[in-house]
Parts: sequence; structure tokens; C-alpha cells
Amino acid sequence: TMGENGWYISPITLTCIYDHEVIAHVYYEYAGSGYTEYTEPFTITNQGFVTLTYYAVDYEGEIEDVNILPFRIDYTPPNIDLSVEKTGFSKWLFSAIAEDSISGVVNVEFYLDGQFLGNVTAAPYEYVWTGSGNHSVCAIAYDAVGLNASSTMSTPYTVQSSNQQIINERINQRDLLFQTIVDIANNKEIQRIILKSQMSRGIFPTSEIPVVTKTQIRQMYFIGLILSKVISKSRIQSMIGKYQFSNQEMQKEISVIIEKNPTLKTEISQLQNSKCDCENENTIEWQFPVICTLLFPLFIISFGLYVRFDKIYLYILVLSIGDKFNCF
Repeated sequence: TMGENGWYISPITLTCIYDHEVIAHVYYEYAGSGYTEYTEPFTITNQGFVTLTYYAVDYEGEIEDVNILPFRIDYTPPNIDLSVEKTGFSKWLFSAIAEDSISGVVNVEFYLDGQFLGNVTAAPYEYVWTGSGNHSVCAIAYDAVGLNASSTMSTPYTVQSSNQQIINERINQRDLLFQTIVDIANNKEIQRIILKSQMSRGIFPTSEIPVVTKTQIRQMYFIGLILSKVISKSRIQSMIGKYQFSNQEMQKEISVIIEKNPTLKTEISQLQNSKCDCENENTIEWQFPVICTLLFPLFIISFGLYVRFDKIYLYILVLSIGDKFNCF
């Protein structure tokens, strides 16, 4: 399974396909294991930077030059340990020790009672908070491949157990939403549908649609979350009316692809079962399901890219998902 930034997030199974009438033997080696003759598919379970070398021998004994095939593999989430220290009157220092010896930690996010506080991209991973009361603090570490791990603890007050459930629900549903958008965005059939629609509008892309990653979606989300606190709902609705984009036929085609694809269909089904409205209360209010609330920041950013730069691709994808839940 391919993760982010060219890393695999699971062991890799390799199959060698060659002309048996020409090639007599194929030999391969990785991680200092010594050359082995290929007879059947094999799995590389090593993590980190793994280099596979291989060569073929024909029936006349001629040996080809050695081929080199590098891999980057990391299927172990980072380790994180969170501590909370009172540093002054109503002042607290949230400190996270995050480590990932394989692909490395690239980001740590801090939450208070499920509300996003901020993120830190380099050690020391610390956040200073001012306040008091019953609270649960959560830190989530992400490595370079997109895997994450969290650590939660409370300030020195009694914390209701429901707080942790809210945090887990919100984080899990948001992560599932990001993954769903990435899988839809990188689906070749859906890309062809959108490209065909653009060409019908007289827009001829000069390059292929780039690969979309969860890191990009996550960054868009947090920017949109900030904007959603200052842009009124009525303002958004007036902008939508001015720059309305509607293509029901294309939306139907995308829905058909989603229904036919087992992975996308399962992800959408899981999102439809979301039942908690646990987004930041300062965000413009959207009713159930929670996915509509989580989609709103992404909608603001993708809509802005469409209006300002005519970047319609992500806007269509967010609308397609929102259409599934009657959000927009």
C-alpha cells in the first residue's frame, strides 16, 4: 500500500514477470540476504530504505547487468508521549515527545477537548495554553508516510470520560474524510470524468492532474478552519450564488464510480454513519451529520481556489462528497 511522499505503509509483495523462453534464471537480493533464485512471489517486510538488486541469466549463460530497485517502507506509527505542566497563573505547557526512527515525525497537532489548538512541525513539540477548568489534552504525531499516533491526558482536574470519546470520534472521522478525498481525487476514472468536463468548458489542461495527499488536504483544512471563523454563512451563500457551478450529469457519473469501487463505497458508508457533531463551536454551524461540519473548511478553500484561480478539481470533489450527505 502506498502512503505519502513515496513511502509504502505495508510490506511489499513482488512478482517477477519475464520471458521463460529467453530467461533461464532470475536472481535477487535485498538487505544483505544474499542472492536467491526467483521461483515465486516474495514479500519484503524490512522497514526503512530497502534496495532490491536483481539480474537475469539466459540459456546461453549470459548474465545481464545488475538492476537496482529502491523502496522506502514504513508501516509503524510514530511514538508519542504527552505531558502537561502548569507554568504560571492559568498557564499550561503541553509538551510532546514524538519519535519515528524510520520516516521521521513531520507534524504534531494539539487539541483541547477535541478543539484544534495548533500544530508544531519541528522539535520541541510544545504548546502554551492559558485557561482553567476541566479539560482533556490530546497530541497527535504524524510521520512522513501519513501514519499517526496520539497521546491524551488531562489537566489536574477531573475529566468526564465522554470528552475522550468526543476527541476520538472527531479525529477518526476527520482522518477518514481526508483519506476518502485523497482516494477519490486519485481515482483515474474520476479524473477522466472531470477532465472531460473541463474540456467541454473550453479548458484544456497542460499537464496531468497531480497526486493529492493527506498532508495537502490537512493543510487546506486548517486554513479553511481559520477562515470559517471570520466568514459569515450568509456571505458564503451569496458567493456560491454568484459563482454557482452545477453539472448534475458529471456528479451522477462520479457517484456511479464511487458505488462501483469497493474502497470508496466503504469509506462513504463509514462517513454516513458518523453521528457526533463535535467540531469547534466557533465554526459556522452546520447540522448533522458531522461530516458536513468537517467538510465546511475544505469547501471554503476549494471554493476560493475555484473562484480565484479556476482550480475546479478539488471543488468538484468536495461538492460530490457533500452531495452524498446533503451538505450543500
